[in-house]
Amino acid sequence: MGLQRIRGERGRYRILMLAGLAVCAATVAAADTLHLAPRGLADGVVLNVPQRMLFVMRAGDVVARYPVAVGTPEWPTFIGPFTIDVKETDPVWEVPPSIQEEQRRQGKPVLTRVLPGPTNPLGKYWLGLSEPGYGFHGTNAPASIGKFTTHGCIRLRAKDLEELFARIEVGTPGVSIYEPVIVAVVGRELWLEAHRDAYRIDTRDVFAYVLEQAQAVAPALTVHHDLVRRMLRERDGRARRIDVEGDRGIFR
Repeated sequence: MGLQRIRGERGRYRILMLAGLAVCAATVAAADTLHLAPRGLADGVVLNVPQRMLFVMRAGDVVARYPVAVGTPEWPTFIGPFTIDVKETDPVWEVPPSIQEEQRRQGKPVLTRVLPGPTNPLGKYWLGLSEPGYGFHGTNAPASIGKFTTHGCIRLRAKDLEELFARIEVGTPGVSIYEPVIVAVVGRELWLEAHRDAYRIDTRDVFAYVLEQAQAVAPALTVHHDLVRRMLRERDGRARRIDVEGDRGIFR
């Protein structure tokens, strides 16, 4: 299961298990950069916040995957279902009051509106989500991709956003999930990918969770316990085979 944070009174969050989004099954997104893709949706867009990856799914298969930047712990990216509500080229950035106040506190020029162009942090394209105030957009800071660094929106590299913009239409369903630990069967092998719990909301016994998921998806395979423990300590975001018939504990 994934973890969901539901916004409650006065903007506080409570933590719920997201029962509708089983993450026990996954696929390999690409051979060049191996990432296990949680199956939040069979068709649509799946954002896994701790993984900082966005997947486009068609009939249960990954057809595209993109590294992204997501919100900081202070400005977290929302968790939950959404749809693509807006597709816009050359967007104008209407600076939210909260960001204006941050600029004021930091002694920066207070911007209220940024027109299209190279200084616009939204980039060339904007995909607005049904969750108010959130969207997929480009960036004028490409080094931020793969980090927890935004005010909650999801940034992509310019070429990736252009491709995503062409791939999906208004009305496309999506879901943002919070799953730092993904267990998957790849071929006949058992794999694990572990990321840090940046928002500090995962209160599970994660080692027990990995064993439970392994039993669910690959009951005939034996888990390499020492390797799993090491991966859960280090959480370097690299997917590795974890059944005992694989590479016995060697990190490479």
